Amino acid sequence: MTPQYAPENLLELTNDGLYRCGSTRIDTLIAQAQAGGVDVRCIELADCRDKADLLERIAATLAFPAWFGHNWDALADCLADLGWLPEASARMFVFEHLDATREPGTTLLDILSERADDTAADSPPLWLLVTDPIPDLKHS
Repeated sequence: MTPQYAPENLLELTNDGLYRCGSTRIDTLIAQAQAGGVDVRCIELADCRDKADLLERIAATLAFPAWFGHNWDALADCLADLGWLPEASARMFVFEHLDATREPGTTLLDILSERADDTAADSPPLWLLVTDPIPDLKHS
């Protein structure tokens, strides 16, 4: 699954979503989100060695609870229920330099896509953004 490009009005959208964003634009989106009171968490995935490294980086940045099992199902569970995090009116998780052309990036992108499609009507917006490198990234 290749996410759509983040629209200019991303922060005006109230729905969850998975979006791609070029590296030249991500800093602006992050700054706008932070200025608007959005809980922004940036997960750096450059030079990610393997699945264990990827899961550890995500768990540390998102402050996963102690019961996190360090596997794909546990990641999906934690992303589905963000109850351990402080309350927020909206959230933005930025997965920087995700290599979605190979594992473990391919599976992570699938999990993020599933999370974006599974939106609870009463939950605050959660924007999931992935930045370069991603296949066929032609816009910034």
